[in-house]
Amino acid sequence: MYTIFISYRRDYGGTFALLLEEKLTQAGFSVFLDHKGMHRGRFDEEIIRTIDEADDFIVILSKDCFAFREGDDYYFAEIEHAIEKNKNIVPVFLNSYEPQSSVPAKIADVMKYQGVSEYAPQDFESVFLPKLVSYLSETDEKRNYMYNTGARSYLSSRQKLERESLEIRWENAVEIDICSYFANMLINTDYINQALAKGVHIKYLVVDPESEAANEAMKYRFKNVRKSLFRYSFDAAIELLQDMRDSNFQFFDESLKNGEFEIRKTTLHLDQAIMIVKKKKESDSSVKVDFYTFDTDDTNRRSIMIPFADHENYEFFCKQFDFIWNAEETEQV
Repeated sequence: MYTIFISYRRDYGGTFALLLEEKLTQAGFSVFLDHKGMHRGRFDEEIIRTIDEADDFIVILSKDCFAFREGDDYYFAEIEHAIEKNKNIVPVFLNSYEPQSSVPAKIADVMKYQGVSEYAPQDFESVFLPKLVSYLSETDEKRNYMYNTGARSYLSSRQKLERESLEIRWENAVEIDICSYFANMLINTDYINQALAKGVHIKYLVVDPESEAANEAMKYRFKNVRKSLFRYSFDAAIELLQDMRDSNFQFFDESLKNGEFEIRKTTLHLDQAIMIVKKKKESDSSVKVDFYTFDTDDTNRRSIMIPFADHENYEFFCKQFDFIWNAEETEQV
């Protein structure tokens, strides 16, 4: 019996699928990968049975993977069956994959699952594989892998971050960088004052509600959110800032004078929301990223926590935030 089923396109995803099968098998997992091209004009019964028995369904998203092929498309059929059977689905985004404005309706739910992006070969076993395993079902194979490899410390640090409250996450913080579509977090004065009371520097970046980026967000990313709410979020945050200045809330006014709380707006299109928490002890720093997919609501976004130990990704999102913060399209509020 196989516990993991790997689904892939042979034209662009085949090589990576073979590598993934080999590495997972070496790590002690029981993996099914269709080497034989066994389909002969029907959705093979062995494939159906194997998906039914597996705990996890890994789907490799590669170049043009959602483009329909003539005849019976077994890649679509496998994904559709996994969704129908409520399998634990883990998408793997290859470097060749490009987000598409639409995904076939019968398999669109595959984009709601939290996935893993392809890493450079030297990081495959040290970063990619532990991250992938963290999304798999809790099985003896997974527990053995975590016990027998260095993945245990990495996974536990990521899981610890996911369970932390904001108050704990901000403990010993020196800077919080936030990049978001909505200014809703500013409306919670407790969060802001709590951080400022601890001497934390805050950089808050939001999308200009009158920009084309905001219109795109309404059209594709937040289909169930009214534009008026998007505008309200921004206006309410600005009004709150003024009220806090006028009321001279403790810590807040002096923090603004000291430049410890900076707010900017941008007209750039954002692919994700970012919250970076930089700690006094650098190794305790982390990034929370919300990835938005087309034709899904905000509630269906994919969120991941990235510890400082995942240094390549941590640095990538820090640089991305700095790029947007300092861009010509970004201005002070």
